[in-house]
Amino acid sequence: MRVALGAVLACVGIASAGCFPTCLRHSEVELTFINTTDSLLCYHLYRDNTGCLDEIKPNGQTTWIPGCGYGADDDAFDLNVIITVSSDGHEIYGRRSNCKQWNDAHATFIIKRFSDQFVVTDSLPGAPVSR
Repeated sequence: MRVALGAVLACVGIASAGCFPTCLRHSEVELTFINTTDSLLCYHLYRDNTGCLDEIKPNGQTTWIPGCGYGADDDAFDLNVIITVSSDGHEIYGRRSNCKQWNDAHATFIIKRFSDQFVVTDSLPGAPVSR
C-alpha cells in the first residue's frame, strides 16, 4: 500500500514539475498613478468592485504591481485598469489592454482635475478613455 501511494505521489510530482514553468509562470505589470488632484481615488481590476482594491493618494504617486498572464504569454492576457473617485465611486477612467502593451508603454497614468471634471491620460498609444 505504501509503495503504491509513493508511486502515485511520485507521478503527480513529476507531472506537476513538468507543468510548473508554464502553469504558474506569470509576469507583472507596474502601474504608476500620478494624482495631481486633492481627491482620493481607487484602482480596480473590474467594474463590479466595491470599495478600493488599491488607493491612489491625492497629490502624489502610487505604484501597484498586479500579476498578469498566468500560464499564458503577456500578449494573450488582458488587464483592466479602472479608476474611480473614492468618495462616490464615480468612474473617471477605464481601459483594457493586454499585459505586453501595458508593459511596453511603462503604464503611467496622470490624473488632473479641471473644475468638476477629471482628466486621465495614460502612456498607451491611442486615445485614453477618460470620464
